[in-house]
Amino acid sequence: MSHATGQGPSLWRLWHDWTEVVELYARRRARRRWLRPEAYARLHHELLAACRSQAAAGGKSRAFYEQLLDLAQPWLALGALEMADRDILADLWLRCRAAGMQLGGQPWTWKLRPWLARIPAALLLGAMCGGGAWLYTHYGATALRVLRDEGRPLLLAVRQLGNLSLLAVFALVVVGAGAYLVLRIARS
Repeated sequence: MSHATGQGPSLWRLWHDWTEVVELYARRRARRRWLRPEAYARLHHELLAACRSQAAAGGKSRAFYEQLLDLAQPWLALGALEMADRDILADLWLRCRAAGMQLGGQPWTWKLRPWLARIPAALLLGAMCGGGAWLYTHYGATALRVLRDEGRPLLLAVRQLGNLSLLAVFALVVVGAGAYLVLRIARS
């Protein structure tokens, strides 16, 4: 099937915009709170009108457009999405994505999402490496001398700890890092 044509936004565009809203609620994304009820109502109304128009046109794809209408129709307001069970929303989201693929494929922005999330981290890493290189070229010899002179007492203290104490410090660092990772994973 191809994109719907005619006046206003295409059914394909409306469907994918609506699917993105469903995804925000299914995945409980914080951005869902930025949605305005009146904008959602307008999107939902236009989507239902486009589905009805395509279904009324008849043809062998009439049943498909009626299925789209049946999927979208119950979700009249953002409050309905907010109060819905997470499993129901996850199922709705998957069904919407499958229907979107039948409707004409996914938007190119969906293919970029995993990469867009990594851009800030890559920029930060690049800035840190660049800043580190600049600092080293301008202050490298001085910094190494200070580290050698000031780090000597720390090195001596570590050497005096003994194996059991070093193992305890290492275990604390590993447990702390593990707890941090578990908390990060649980939040996402």
